[in-house]
Amino acid sequence: MIEVLRKAMLAGIGALTLTEAKARSIVDELVEHGKLSKEEGEGLVEELLAKAAVSRKELEQKTTEFLKEGLKKMDLVMRSEFDELKARVALLEEKLTKEK
Repeated sequence: MIEVLRKAMLAGIGALTLTEAKARSIVDELVEHGKLSKEEGEGLVEELLAKAAVSRKELEQKTTEFLKEGLKKMDLVMRSEFDELKARVALLEEKLTKEK
């Protein structure tokens, strides 16, 4: 299930990347046909790329939160929780060994 969600996230990011490439192509065409100056075109591309970067970051954050909530609902332990418990067990084992 997690793999399916990860693939969906990557597909979303891929779609954003594709949109960026298409935007660059459209802006280049507009510049070639004299509808935009080269400077305006560059500005527009930069603006679109910045917005796409923000969108990617938001998508990543939302997906991470979605996955965390899904894992909570499935009652699965998070890696950080596992590592914390592992460290506590190691300390307890060390104490038991010293007491013998």
